[in-house]
Amino acid sequence: MFHKIHALMILFASLVGLSGCAPPDVPPGASTHWSMKEGFTWTWTQELKHGCTSWIAKEKWAYVELLVEAKCNGEIGPNASKGRGVSYSTPNDYLIFQGYWPWSANEYFDRIIADSEDNLNAVRSCGYQLSAKQLMDLRIVGQKAFDQAQTPGERRVLARIKERLANIGSGPLSISQVGCVDLPLEGKRPPPADVWQSE
Repeated sequence: MFHKIHALMILFASLVGLSGCAPPDVPPGASTHWSMKEGFTWTWTQELKHGCTSWIAKEKWAYVELLVEAKCNGEIGPNASKGRGVSYSTPNDYLIFQGYWPWSANEYFDRIIADSEDNLNAVRSCGYQLSAKQLMDLRIVGQKAFDQAQTPGERRVLARIKERLANIGSGPLSISQVGCVDLPLEGKRPPPADVWQSE
């Protein structure tokens, strides 16, 4: 029994020590989380004059929500926020627009185009588009978040968000199972850009 307790104490001490070894692009003050299943994860928020950013990061990827005219509510992760804005995950490399329109998974299945064998052929637009003011508000908050970023990794991710926002035109957005996104309606999707991990 003593040996088991001793081993657990060593494991706990090791985890506490490792908790200070965050990836270099995680800013000081980020909260450290650990689980047997997920390992280490870091979370942090950045309040802005008009909005906020919420982050989740691991060594190899990052997820960020950029909210407009809203405060981060302490819940971080997909579908956790209540405000208008965009979310972006580095493995997927596209923007998901949230809080602007009502959304359900049924809308996705109503808009996909399948062949006679139910193979996906194409996807229609999501049926919504941002107004000029909504898009401008997102770009302003994106720039403010970039200006307040503390690490090179944050700046790379936010620069990518700014780039994608700058490329959005006045037409309708495309659709995914999670909502309206900025992927092209036609043509082959370019390979994702890995902006969290430095070269």
